[in-house]
Order: sequence, then C-alpha cells, then structure tokens
Amino acid sequence: MGQLTDITGKLEPGMWDYRVFPGFEDLVPPLSIETMGTLETFGFYGSKFTLSSISGTYLETSSHVLADGRHLSSYGINDFVRPAKILRLGALAPDTLIDGTMLAAAAPAIEPGDALLIDTGWYRQWNTPGFVERCPKMLPSALTWILEQPIALLGVDVPAIEAAWTDDDASAKGGLLTQLFARGTLLLAPVVNLDQIDADQGRLYALPLPVVGTSGAPVRAIFEWE
Repeated sequence: MGQLTDITGKLEPGMWDYRVFPGFEDLVPPLSIETMGTLETFGFYGSKFTLSSISGTYLETSSHVLADGRHLSSYGINDFVRPAKILRLGALAPDTLIDGTMLAAAAPAIEPGDALLIDTGWYRQWNTPGFVERCPKMLPSALTWILEQPIALLGVDVPAIEAAWTDDDASAKGGLLTQLFARGTLLLAPVVNLDQIDADQGRLYALPLPVVGTSGAPVRAIFEWE
C-alpha cells in the first residue's frame, strides 16, 4: 500500500452550506449534531445528525439533475474506486473564472475510466466567508474540455462548479452539471488537501454512505499514492 491522504472535508456544526444561494435558504438544512444519549443518562453515548446529501464532501450521481438519472444505490463498490489523476491549477484567487485553455495547459495524461481531480487550492477557504459564492468557477469552455476527457468521475475542491450561479440568467444555472451527468460521470465535491499529495496520479477511494433512493451522499474520500 502506498501513502494515504484524506481528501475529505470535516462535518461540523456551523460549517458552510448552500443556503447562501437565492432560493436555497429554506431548502437546505444546516448541519447539526446533537447528543442523543450520554453514559450518565442512558448508559451509552450517541449523536443525532441532521444534514443533506450535499453536506461536506459528497458524491453525486445523475439523478441529482436528470429525471431519468441513476440513484447512488444503483452503483457498485468498484465504481467508487478509480485510478486518479490530479490537474493542478495552483492557488486561484476568489471569483477566478476557469476556462478550457487553463485546464488543457495543466492536464496530465488521462486514461479511460480515470477519476480527474482538479486542484485550485480553494479548500483552504473551507468555512470562511465567501467559501461557496466566491470560489473559482468554470466557464462553458472548461466543461467542453472536461466532456472531451474519458473520465468516470470528476472531483473538484470548490463547492460550486459553474460560473452561471453568479449571473442573472436563471436558465443557465445547472447547465454544466446536466451535461456532465448526462454522460454518466460521477461528481465528487468539494475535496481538500490535494496540494498535500506529492504525486499527480494514484488511486481514489470515494466511498459514500450506502443510502438507498438518493442522488448522492456524504463520502469518505482517500487518495493513495506512491
């Protein structure tokens, strides 16, 4: 076994969530962790979690945006273990717009079935103001480049992929994800610690909670490298 790096963001009360987007305020519950029982009161210690499928680092499938898409429970364990490549863009500034040229210039050699993880350094802003709404985002040309790659999974260290979320054109919102999911690609987001991996290739283990009938779930993601 090679070296292992945990690329999973921590789940904790008061953490970032998607309620910063208009219309999401009452849709996405804030994550909460409550004590359910203590040794003194019940003889055991346990907790109750309240969270959404898009809490922390999570894996999403096509049913997230497609009526005929696949639910997470329809995938096998081998779908979540992939050879992986890291595409490094450096530490990007807030509100950076990523285009296809930037991705192509930094791209490693990608093989069919790979997981492609894009490192922007943004994970360092985890739980800081603006983490969601001011993260680097992708222009349509970036998605065009991604769709040309034979990948099975796309991983990013940003919580919002598409630049349209900051625009006034409501019809454009969700367009990037729809095209990505239509080709069957899984989405892993947002990951952390990619810049702590001293290799650009390895193996990704992205194991979601085995929840039935959902488009996604929080995941524990590990990157193995030599």
